[in-house]
Amino acid sequence: MLAIKKLSAFVLFFGLSVQAMAVEPSSILNTEDRKKIQIGREATVAIRLFDPLFKLLPFDKFPERVDGIYYNTPDKSPMAAIGDFNGDKKKDDLLLFGSSGEKIKLILVVLEKGHYKVVSVRTWDTPTYDESKRWLQYVNLATESERKDLKVKGSQDVMKLELLYGPVTYYVYSDGKVQEIEFPQDPG
Repeated sequence: MLAIKKLSAFVLFFGLSVQAMAVEPSSILNTEDRKKIQIGREATVAIRLFDPLFKLLPFDKFPERVDGIYYNTPDKSPMAAIGDFNGDKKKDDLLLFGSSGEKIKLILVVLEKGHYKVVSVRTWDTPTYDESKRWLQYVNLATESERKDLKVKGSQDVMKLELLYGPVTYYVYSDGKVQEIEFPQDPG
């Protein structure tokens, strides 16, 4: 923790940004027998500078019916998704679901012009649990069908915060900020 504080102070004092010539990629492995989220070094530094207390929700905090959605899916898990959220046609951005102190946070980590930028998507106080204190909310990417229905302009991936058997909230990153998008209502 001391090393991160020193790095933060150095970065802030000298006005440096988190940049690398060759960015270490992030990855998500989510199979039935092995689960691992590896966040690249530069992205980790950007997250720590944004919120030193942020940590991902652990895999064991999601019920099987949520975790099962992600078995053998590359680049997705209940608490993290890798995608092209800034529309640069590179899957090097991260959507992360975690906590910071007593707060629940959904953050976006985007790589733009060689620099990682962290943007708050949503922060709230009360987690949504089932009877055994397992999370019922999880992150995902919108399907092509959902993108079409949402009428999203641009090629970027659309973020989803889902509630098991409940509503879905959609978000899109544009012009340096995240916006919630309304799913069109069926006029019938």
